[in-house]
Amino acid sequence: MAQVAIYEKIQPIVYFQSQGGTLYKEAAVSKAVEMIKQGKIIAIKGLGGYHLAVDAQNEEAVSRLRQRKHRYGKPLAVMMLNTKEVEKYCEISASEKEILESMRSPIVLLKRKRGKAPLAFSLTKGLDTLGVMLPYTLIHKMLLERVGFPLVMTSGNISEEPICTNEEEAYSRLKDVADGFLHHDRPIRNRIDDSVCFFAAGGIRMVRRGRGFCDDPILMKNSSEPVLACGAFYKNTFCLLEENTAYVSHHIGDLDSTLTFKYYKEEIQKYMTKYSIKPSYVVRDLHPAYLSSLFADELGLPCLKVQHHHSHIASVMAEYGLNEKVLGIAYDGTGLGTDGNIWGGEFLLANLVEFQRVAHLKYVPLPGGDMAIKHPFRCALGFIYPNVHKFSKFLYRLNKNQVNIILKQIETKVNTPLTSSMGRLFDAVASIIDIKDTVNYEGQAAMELESIILPTNDYYKYHITQEGSGFCIDVNMLFEELYSDYINGVPKGIISGKFHNTVIKFTVDMAKKISNIHNVNKVVLSGGCFQNRYLLEGLHRELQSEGFKVYIPTKMPINDGGISLGQAAIASAHFS
Repeated sequence: MAQVAIYEKIQPIVYFQSQGGTLYKEAAVSKAVEMIKQGKIIAIKGLGGYHLAVDAQNEEAVSRLRQRKHRYGKPLAVMMLNTKEVEKYCEISASEKEILESMRSPIVLLKRKRGKAPLAFSLTKGLDTLGVMLPYTLIHKMLLERVGFPLVMTSGNISEEPICTNEEEAYSRLKDVADGFLHHDRPIRNRIDDSVCFFAAGGIRMVRRGRGFCDDPILMKNSSEPVLACGAFYKNTFCLLEENTAYVSHHIGDLDSTLTFKYYKEEIQKYMTKYSIKPSYVVRDLHPAYLSSLFADELGLPCLKVQHHHSHIASVMAEYGLNEKVLGIAYDGTGLGTDGNIWGGEFLLANLVEFQRVAHLKYVPLPGGDMAIKHPFRCALGFIYPNVHKFSKFLYRLNKNQVNIILKQIETKVNTPLTSSMGRLFDAVASIIDIKDTVNYEGQAAMELESIILPTNDYYKYHITQEGSGFCIDVNMLFEELYSDYINGVPKGIISGKFHNTVIKFTVDMAKKISNIHNVNKVVLSGGCFQNRYLLEGLHRELQSEGFKVYIPTKMPINDGGISLGQAAIASAHFS
């Protein structure tokens, strides 16, 4: 096993606290092991904060943890003693093993082995991947050696709040979650979550950039005045840029929690002090209502507003040192466009100064706006409108009165923005074939849709149409053919495979059209939809086979966690 942080020269003092009192050293660890074997939840002090641990094989214990932590859907990470144990549960390549055993010790998303060793269903709710990490502190190692089975090891917090870092905070915020607390006497200097990544398309792809990765600065090609980039609203990071060095923060999280927003502002101040940077400029997302945007507006500095998907593309350009024009393909869920609509399936001709939107997914109504993110059947109704009468079996399982209200909402355009979102397309397909009509977290429907893919080379029909000086991808035929497969009993896994193949095919077709017109062969991929391994690897393979040079983020998250670096790179070019 690789030498990671568990091999301290001076062993920390370990102690355990519960209703039964306080125990120290070996007795403390033994008591924690005993309670875990009884199905209890233990809060464990780690390196960047507390974890919550339970037996990963105990369905009742895992379900209880979800309920107490208020984490009702998102997958839970598991810690295993070594890669030999990981191989009992997951497929693991040489590259994945190298990442897992590295000094950075991230959570690595691995393909599960079906029907092998037993793990609780509630860990991933049936997804075909599992987030796995190895012990990286002495306490973790002692526990795993003694319990003899994998442990859920999830952030020590209530869902969407900052992770707890000291005893007082842990007792205050986790008293109704944990049955006992295992501490050590080392102070936690920096509150930081575990990093999450996966290996695809020939490289490591970051989902969450935290412990082990976030101390690495990004070196830029161009020198810059001091800039603060405030990042996105979801999966927030911020970035401080001075001269040619960008300091991107660790994962902050979604800014819709009061505690998280407070933490966000504190960390910005901490970073400015740590790196002795006083920003001359601030840059924010185009969306005026994001808390990160409101914070930027309050600073009283010259402020640049940057479109969300331009930031996605610029982030990858900054990582690879690209200054020339590229074709950026940004596939995600939500981003305010320059026309006031919700973008998310975008083809941009871009450099670090400007961009031209040359193609996109055809606009559809999104009834209820943000409500549709939580209820994918609303997305489906938007995509099949006004031809809903062709989808009677789909409508039959929905509430008739609710459907009529939503259709009226679409017709009258009340709280029904237009969207070109690729994320909403995945949601709509998942709903049409009865995978998920309502979700507990964004991306759940798409993740479950990917999990059921069965091998096929088939795809559905689509149209690429001219729209002004650009192009539009029309998926009406896709939905009609897909629905026909569904009502005729074609396995959902085949339908999912054909759908994914269709997205890959129309993306490559569109890239070829744009390349022929604009003479560009460098393609940048970014956006949360590319966390889909099947989509990312298929698109990477097909684009390369057509002669494109493809750039995918490695150092930065492929989702909104990379937005702040893109904002900083654009600001640097703008203000230079």
